[in-house]
Amino acid sequence: MRTLIFLSVLTATAVASSLRTLCLNPELDGTFTNKLFNGTWYEIGKYQTKGGAFFQQGCMCDLTQVTLEDPVVGNGTVTYTCRMDSLDGDEVSATARLIYDGTPGHFLQDYSYPFSPALNYNVVYLDEDSAIEYDCGKLLYDNNYCVHFMSRQPTMAPEKLQALKDLVDTMGLNTDGLEYKATVQEGCCHGTFNQQYIANFVNIARPLVTMSDNGGNQDPRRLRNMQGLLNFCTEITAREDTTGPTQLSGMDPERRAFLEEALSGMTMNVAKLLAEAVQKLLSEAVTMPEEDITEQEEAIQQIEEHVDDLNHAMDFYKMGGFPALLRCLNSPHASLRVGAAGLIGDICQNNLVCQESMLSLKAIPPLLEMMDTDTDKQARIKSLYAISCLIRDFPKGEESFLKADGLSYLMRSMQSGIEKLIVKSTFLLNNLVRNNESYIDTVLSMGYIEQLAIILGNEDTDNISREHCTAAVYGLASSYPQALQEALRPELGLPQLLRSRLSTISGKEEFQEEENHIQDLLNLFQQGDDDDEHR
Repeated sequence: MRTLIFLSVLTATAVASSLRTLCLNPELDGTFTNKLFNGTWYEIGKYQTKGGAFFQQGCMCDLTQVTLEDPVVGNGTVTYTCRMDSLDGDEVSATARLIYDGTPGHFLQDYSYPFSPALNYNVVYLDEDSAIEYDCGKLLYDNNYCVHFMSRQPTMAPEKLQALKDLVDTMGLNTDGLEYKATVQEGCCHGTFNQQYIANFVNIARPLVTMSDNGGNQDPRRLRNMQGLLNFCTEITAREDTTGPTQLSGMDPERRAFLEEALSGMTMNVAKLLAEAVQKLLSEAVTMPEEDITEQEEAIQQIEEHVDDLNHAMDFYKMGGFPALLRCLNSPHASLRVGAAGLIGDICQNNLVCQESMLSLKAIPPLLEMMDTDTDKQARIKSLYAISCLIRDFPKGEESFLKADGLSYLMRSMQSGIEKLIVKSTFLLNNLVRNNESYIDTVLSMGYIEQLAIILGNEDTDNISREHCTAAVYGLASSYPQALQEALRPELGLPQLLRSRLSTISGKEEFQEEENHIQDLLNLFQQGDDDDEHR
């Protein structure tokens, strides 16, 4: 393990521990290059204030994809991806610009959301296998920060992680004394895993093939083709396994089949595969209740495997794949409706061309109707995911959403009793308000705060929904005086509800975030009452 270099801090660490939520300006000790930081990072854990990235609450399997244009210094992007609430939960993603500020390793992180100010983004430690990234900025009225511990692999040796934590302590970056939160990576099946495995396999195999062809080796087992490569790998595997058979035929059939599939995948014609999948989705079986739709379900799975790649997503768009997906939204088969909505979200996320195309096809109304009335719970959840991806960072999409009375649909989703639908609709509604403050009066007049109070007062409301709804009330009440006044309406009884809930969850580690939100909200209510008394 490479020796850690303790880096200096521009702000004196001697006083940092006495200050809370202080944005520091750490300095990188000359080791940073864009080339070294580029690529995929697995988050191992973090220190994060509660006002940090809202979409990361409940996340696991967190990945960070860094794309920097110049190998030395310059601008780029960073994309965060994770699974919500479970290993097979919905994939959530957010992309920000990294704007080089003149110091290697220092950037301005800009999400381009009006409610989300640019953050000070700093790579405070970097080597070939691990990194520490510290970002900090003001959200609402408070500074918030996060210290991310990242690795090129899903795991990190305990001694290396401890050394990185010690470095953060020495630099005084964890000014609030936050508890370390480990990120779940075990059991995660990242969308790019198989492709990465194959890519690594190719990188290892290519020099072996080249060496065999060009090195003058007269060994009759020369690696002339992929089958020869497979045989070569089989033999090497047998040599390494001293307890196993030493003959080629002794390789486990399942393992051999996996290698053969991986090798055949190297030469897959993705465009052809996508075109064939589109034709299957245009089949009459999609619209007929009694038809076998196994082929169509497989087609959706094949599309899912490839459209994460922007080039393949654009290929899918150009070959007329979008109308086929919209057709599936009206299918009597729930699995096709779920799959199509999920694909619309995946393809449109952070992709302006695809967002505009979907909008021109009038995708929002059927998605809203599906979110509102579909008999399948997962279909409703996926349609909301698709809507969110379709209008995010896309003013035209947001305008169409509003014209279609999308806010009313979101309000009804909050009343659905479906945990994920409540959480995601609350999250989207809050984001819309923060993006455009002109919506606040409309949302309040529709009874948004009252609806949140009803959810919090319902004994059947699940814990995750309670946490997110409490955070939503606090976010609005702390930002908009009219929202605070609405929350203080005596008939809502919010202070009493919150105190009762606090007595139930106080001191329980699994409810720490919710407890913090309640305490902050009660303090805010007290300030509001005091202000009223002084008027």
